[in-house]
Formats: sequence, structure tokens, C-alpha cells
Amino acid sequence: MVIRRTINSLKTRPHDERLAFAGMCALFVMVVLTGAWGAVFFKNIQNAAVEESYQPSAQTAVNQQAAAAALSSIVQSTITSDPGAQASDDLASTTIDSTDTTSDTLPPASNGTTDVASQLQAALHQ
Repeated sequence: MVIRRTINSLKTRPHDERLAFAGMCALFVMVVLTGAWGAVFFKNIQNAAVEESYQPSAQTAVNQQAAAAALSSIVQSTITSDPGAQASDDLASTTIDSTDTTSDTLPPASNGTTDVASQLQAALHQ
């Protein structure tokens, strides 16, 4: 209702006043859109700066490399050797579970002292 009344009053005014009103409306829209864009832009820059400042410790990198090497060794020995065979470097670090392999049960839960590689090898042998 208010907008319709404003439009009707602008129709009766001279061309210069209508042009000035249109310019002010365009300027207002431009300021609002530029402010919204600036807020989003600077927020993204701030978030990117926080993510780049995160540097994992050297110990984490070493642990990840060791885990990747162990997993690669298991996968490589499984792919390249006979079923159930182990690579020679895995034989020294892997202990064979002496439980009955004829049962259909899962291997016993570890108490945290054995590594994942030996658990995987034991599961492959069963």
C-alpha cells in the first residue's frame, strides 16, 4: 500500500526528481549488496588463514608414514604371494595365533599389545 502510494506520487513529479529517486534506490541496493559480499569474502579469508596455520606435528607425520608402510607391506605380500603366505619382513614381527582354526568364531579381541598387522595376518590365516 505504501509502495503503491509512493509510486503514484512519483508519477506526478518532474522527470529530474524521478531520476534522483531511482539513482538513490540503485545506490542503496549497491551498498547493501557490496556490504553482504564483503562480509562473506572476509569471513572466507579469515577461515582460510586459520586452516593454513594448522601444522601437524612431526611425530604425527612419522606415525602416518609408518602405518602407511605397514599397510603397504601387507597389501603387497597378499597380492604378490600365495594365499596365506607372508613377506619375509613380516615373518619376524608377526605372531601366529595358536587357537583352533576350525571354529567359525572371530579371532579373540586384542588387549592392545599386538599391532594391527599381526591381527590382519592372523585373520587371513584362519
